[in-house]
Amino acid sequence: MDLFFESCAKFGPRPAFRCYGTVLTYTDIALQSKRFAYFLQHDCGLKPGDRAAIMLPNILQYPICLFGILRAGMIAVNVNPLYTARELEHQLNDSGAKA
Repeated sequence: MDLFFESCAKFGPRPAFRCYGTVLTYTDIALQSKRFAYFLQHDCGLKPGDRAAIMLPNILQYPICLFGILRAGMIAVNVNPLYTARELEHQLNDSGAKA
């Protein structure tokens, strides 16, 4: 995570991600991922070491969720959005995801 924080500080106003005409800067990613980490810890009651699943395609919310989970000291479990209900149930049970 040190590299993430260093990059956000060094490249703050520069574009980090672009999607469908919207740009997120490094500062945006740092701020939004911090807010998401807070939400996971305080509103969802998750703890460091817990597993949180991300079921998103390649959109701007993905890096916010990923870095938020990592900032909170949790483990990210990537889930394919095209999974069937049976496949999703198996992956979530197998991974031990709490959220």
